[in-house]
Amino acid sequence: MNRYIENTMQMIAKTAVLALGIPYLIVIAANVYHGWPSSRGEARYKALHPQRVYKQNYLILEQAALLKWFPLWLKWNQFYRSSDEASKDHTYGRNGNALDIWKPDSISTSDDGEKKGSKPVVVFIYGGAWGSGHKAMYGLLGQSLANSLGCVAVIPNYSTYPKGTAPDMLHDIEDTIHFIQASDLIKSYGADVNNIVLVGHSAGAHLAAQLVVNLANSTKPLKHQEPSCIEQGCDTNSETDHLDRSDFENLYEKMDSNLEESEKLYIGDRDLYQSSINAESSLNNAESSYHKVIHSIKGVVGIGGPYHIMDHYHHETWRGVEDFSPMWRAMHGLENFDQFSPTVTVKDLDKDQTNKLPSFLLIHGAKDTTVPIISSEKFADALSSMDVPVTLKVLVDGGHAEIALDMMESGRTFYDPMIGILRDWMKTNGIHTAVH
Repeated sequence: MNRYIENTMQMIAKTAVLALGIPYLIVIAANVYHGWPSSRGEARYKALHPQRVYKQNYLILEQAALLKWFPLWLKWNQFYRSSDEASKDHTYGRNGNALDIWKPDSISTSDDGEKKGSKPVVVFIYGGAWGSGHKAMYGLLGQSLANSLGCVAVIPNYSTYPKGTAPDMLHDIEDTIHFIQASDLIKSYGADVNNIVLVGHSAGAHLAAQLVVNLANSTKPLKHQEPSCIEQGCDTNSETDHLDRSDFENLYEKMDSNLEESEKLYIGDRDLYQSSINAESSLNNAESSYHKVIHSIKGVVGIGGPYHIMDHYHHETWRGVEDFSPMWRAMHGLENFDQFSPTVTVKDLDKDQTNKLPSFLLIHGAKDTTVPIISSEKFADALSSMDVPVTLKVLVDGGHAEIALDMMESGRTFYDPMIGILRDWMKTNGIHTAVH
């Protein structure tokens, strides 16, 4: 009897060690990789709170659900490698990233009828929590959008963290538009380079929305930013490391006093650098360029986007992933969240500035647990309160990833609803496509 009790106790003890030890080991390893919470001045061992540990392990187990995307992953990888419909790897912009251009299957550059500039240009900005993603993942989507919407689709890589932070990413989207406007190749596909629609998913939706608000709020385009405090390894708790609201709004302007030469702007293989002009004329050219960009954007489509960064940080905290997420680092710390929240910044615009904003289409899945639907609802309310045209569409059975990824091929659950919503909205807003 004693032997039986002893064996039972040993089994219970081993089970307890496994039940506690393995989850804690997983979380410790994850925190070592991503950095302990103390990097933001919070309690060093909050990461080891039992409730937090098991939330994080639950989320890790949830990742097994990603296996359902494996067949589609095989398709998009094979498609990207073998497709000859795209013109790939065009270097663009000040950060030296690359973009791909996708045209409808039926388009030939020698077809004179396609040179009239009738097609819109759709720029797809992928998500990835501001820290991951690559244009090669979305070639199948680019081709699908080109065919189904009768457009030319452009998919850029951008400077995800740690290569860049939010200002760098916004620069990249702006530079993508500069590239489009100067591209003879895109024009040869029959595209109207002044009829651009930004379509973003998740973090990409946030960047698209924030860019147009920034452009409307400024008389200058975004300037190159110095390396972030985080990139330089400084203490993010120091008072001198954080930017207050006025400092951050003038972040780009601070470099103007030190301008010794005009800013370089790379468009494809063409270098528009003019070393002979002075700083004042450079800024005047920049202002003109800014107006050209904002007026060429005819619409913004946000799919499952987080538009209020502090709200999303609270959601990440509830899920137990805020320390793993690149978001707070990419946004230069919690104190600057409002500066990168279009739900907040759009309310800073005056009437003349809001008149510059394009129409918005916000699409969200009601079952999205990664970015709650209230994000789109609050942003739609903020836009409406400023008399900005906005349409909110809710997919009752939609989650976070599938409403975007299903647009890759006909027959998937959300392909018809999503393409239908995009077509109807573009038609309603006078963005004419080559599909009738």
